[in-house]
Amino acid sequence: MRMASLRIDLTEFAPTLIDPALLSRPLGEWLWREYDQTRGWLRVEFPDPRTAYQWRVTSLGWVGVVPLQADVQLAIAPKVPLHNLFQMWLYAYDLHSFHWLAGVTQVDSLPAFYQELARLLAQWVQRRLSRGIYRDYVTQERPLPFMRGQWLWRRSLAPGVPAMHCRYDEFTADTLDNQLLAYTLRHILRGGWCAADVQTAVARAYHHLQSVTTPVAFQPADCVNRVYTR
Repeated sequence: MRMASLRIDLTEFAPTLIDPALLSRPLGEWLWREYDQTRGWLRVEFPDPRTAYQWRVTSLGWVGVVPLQADVQLAIAPKVPLHNLFQMWLYAYDLHSFHWLAGVTQVDSLPAFYQELARLLAQWVQRRLSRGIYRDYVTQERPLPFMRGQWLWRRSLAPGVPAMHCRYDEFTADTLDNQLLAYTLRHILRGGWCAADVQTAVARAYHHLQSVTTPVAFQPADCVNRVYTR
C-alpha cells in the first residue's frame, strides 16, 4: 500500500494547530484556496498571534484524506468512532440483511476504513454482475450502414462518407449508474492506497464491469441521492 511519509491528523469539527514547519506557506495557501474558499469543506486560518503563529485548520463536517504532496497528506477522522459508521449506515439505508458487514466494523483508522469500503464495493459489484446488472434504454445517435429507429436525413445528406445517421433507443448496461461504478473502481485502482488482496479484488471487479460499460468521470455531487436498482 502506498503511504505518505507525513500524515497530519485532524478530527471533524475540532480546530487543529499545525506547525508551519509541517505545512509550508504555499501549501497552506493552496489548502485555503481549494478547500476553504472554493469548496467550503475546511476552515483554514493563517498563522498569526491569535493562532500562536501556527496554521489552524478545522474540518466543517467532512472526513477523508487530502493529499497535499506526494509524501504529505491531511487525514480527517470523524468525531464518532470509525467502527460506528457502518452501524449508522446499516440503520440509515436499511442494510441489515448484509450480516457479513459485522467484521468490517473493527476498523479504527482512515486508511483501513477506505480499504474496507473498496473491498465492499468490489464484492457488491461482483455479486451484482453474477445476478445481472441494471440495464435501461439509452438514446443513441450515430451513423449506421442500415436504417434503425429515426432517420436523421439532414445529417445523412452532409458531405462525407455515406451513412444512415439514425437516432434510436438501445437496451444496454452502459447506463449512468454502471458508468459511475466503473469510474469509481478505476479511481481506486489508480490511487494505489489498498493492500494487494484488495487491489486484486477491485481489479477483477473493474475488468468484468468495463466489458459492459464505460467509465465516465463524475463529481461527488453526482452521487447524492442515487440508488442502484435492478
